[in-house]
Amino acid sequence: MPVYLHLANLIVLKSSVVKSYRGGLEQFRLDHHINNESLNQEDDLLFSITRMNADEFDLDSLVDNGLHYDDSNSRSRDFTIHGRLSGFIWEVGWLTENAVFAWHQEDDPDLIRKSILMGQITMDEVVKMQDAGLNPFDTIRSIDFYKE
Repeated sequence: MPVYLHLANLIVLKSSVVKSYRGGLEQFRLDHHINNESLNQEDDLLFSITRMNADEFDLDSLVDNGLHYDDSNSRSRDFTIHGRLSGFIWEVGWLTENAVFAWHQEDDPDLIRKSILMGQITMDEVVKMQDAGLNPFDTIRSIDFYKE
């Protein structure tokens, strides 16, 4: 279930949270305010934490709680950072994006297709969706209204 890309996103592999994060999924959700009222997102395979700038993420907290980060090479196998203007700060083999959404390589092919199509809609179509009370910038699982 692809996640919407905001100005800056810290995208974390959910399986790494299960395996390595102190307190597991529930603690990660609490620590990073993953709920329906924030811009932070969760799908079946990823967490996405949102900030205004890519340098605002607390990587030390992630590492202190068990996630991997190679300080000498400035990269992780458990997470990456994506900036709206800069793209990925470092690449991870499990993640792809189209400048609107990011998704795990093993995500449902239908959801990947939908995220690619949603990345191609016009602003007029976005406004029509919003006027209808829909949010085209939510995780793709929530965008069941998209019709080809």
